[in-house]
Amino acid sequence: MKFSHIVIVFITFFASASMAVSQTSSGTQEYGDGGAYEGEFLNGLPHGNGTYELPNGYRYVGEWFEGEINGQGEALFSNGSVYVGSFVKGKPEGRGKITFTDGSTYEGEW
Repeated sequence: MKFSHIVIVFITFFASASMAVSQTSSGTQEYGDGGAYEGEFLNGLPHGNGTYELPNGYRYVGEWFEGEINGQGEALFSNGSVYVGSFVKGKPEGRGKITFTDGSTYEGEW
């Protein structure tokens, strides 16, 4: 009887622990705007490192957090300008540098 209680406790513990494990994977996802993401996923959302490209030529390569561009990355805009630096919720924020198509640059806080 005591042994069966111990077994039940262990089964309950391991079942609870396995339900808390997040699903991580790598792959490609296409979106309705014509964009495509290739990289790491967590629970079905871009998370970790990945690349997102749009048909107009925009491309982002860098870090993602729970489906949003967040962290360090590089954005190539359709006009040819390139931003390298920190992003928060999809926008440049923090330290970064943009190089415009004419070769001029801005480096600083965003």
